[in-house]
Amino acid sequence: MRKMQDTLYPVESNRTISRTQWRRSLVLVVVFFLLGCALGYYRYGQEAVAEASFLPLRLDELVEVLPKSPRAVGRAGQTHESHEVKHSTTYVAAARGGDMRTSNQFPAKQKQKSSLALKPQRFDPNAVTREELLAMGLKEYMVSGFLKHREAKLRKGYVFSSVEDFRSNREIPKEIDDILASYIHIQPRLHAFDPNTVTSGTLMGFGIGISEKRAAAFLRYREVLQSKGKGFRTVDDFKRVRVITAKQDSILQGYVRLGE
Repeated sequence: MRKMQDTLYPVESNRTISRTQWRRSLVLVVVFFLLGCALGYYRYGQEAVAEASFLPLRLDELVEVLPKSPRAVGRAGQTHESHEVKHSTTYVAAARGGDMRTSNQFPAKQKQKSSLALKPQRFDPNAVTREELLAMGLKEYMVSGFLKHREAKLRKGYVFSSVEDFRSNREIPKEIDDILASYIHIQPRLHAFDPNTVTSGTLMGFGIGISEKRAAAFLRYREVLQSKGKGFRTVDDFKRVRVITAKQDSILQGYVRLGE
């Protein structure tokens, strides 16, 4: 009967034998692997722990033991060390105890400041030109960023009103701002004007918050009046302009000059 089963189902019998062999071989591989790990730890692990028995050490003492890599030799022939450890109380963690002792950090490296050959001169940040800023020694990207910042403020109806206001720009580094601060001379922005001939740039340049949109709306209102043959004839006519706020109007009242 068994011979008949082997004859009818030879493939299944071979499969059963191959799976059994595969399982046995897998078990043997795992056993040998674990034995190898145990022998390796027993042989090399104790030596590694013994070599680390000198810890804890101070970091400066450890650096003195380690070989030092020389840097480029100067003209005088003196060799400089690649790293210097000064006033450091850092300790290395103990290998066996596994505890880390608190310590002071290395002194942070100071960033190298860009040395610019500045030639500062007295200037008004609201009227200074690109050429004048470049002549003072500023970089091109600083000048471009500053002019864009000033133009954005002007579109909102504001200007640089103080030295601290000038320092608020992010385009020029702080160390250069400190140098230029003593050369800033901001001229008064308010002056007499005729509402019948004033331009939008003049209104925004007053620095009292008359934005680009408000100035354009004022010009459109003036064109409507002039098309009707009226215009601004008195100071009260200027007060009726709704695009100018009451606060702005109170500031400009003393500077309105009709017929000038």
